[in-house]
Amino acid sequence: MSFSYLVYALLAGVIPSIIWLTFWLREDAHSEPRSLIAGIFFGGVISVIAAIFIEGYIARVVTDQNMQYTLWAATEEILKFIVVAIIALHSASYDEPIDAMIYCIVAALGFAALEILCSSWILFRKVYWRGASCLTICASSARLWCI
Repeated sequence: MSFSYLVYALLAGVIPSIIWLTFWLREDAHSEPRSLIAGIFFGGVISVIAAIFIEGYIARVVTDQNMQYTLWAATEEILKFIVVAIIALHSASYDEPIDAMIYCIVAALGFAALEILCSSWILFRKVYWRGASCLTICASSARLWCI
């Protein structure tokens, strides 16, 4: 693959995440510390690496395809929640009910950014702008988890 595919993959993965991140951070009347938000975002990015190994194990152990997809989805959501629980829920900045939703959304956006970047880079010719719809689903499901 050429360098241009990497650039397109970066754009497909990172730009939508930044747009959604900006939108959701504006929803919070009392802004969270940027360092906390950055930590949660990069925690979401790092959780993709753990998800890859766990989902690989699930693929080897579970033979039913429906169960595989269910366990993969559960794995990703649990990992994102663990990131939020470790980094943010015991923070002094966690002072409003909406903060939990913001934290979960930020972790999901970090997860989605790397996930979309990887899938776009690998499959760019087939899934040109899969990123926008996947990112919307990730951000929405993260919000539902934390309500």
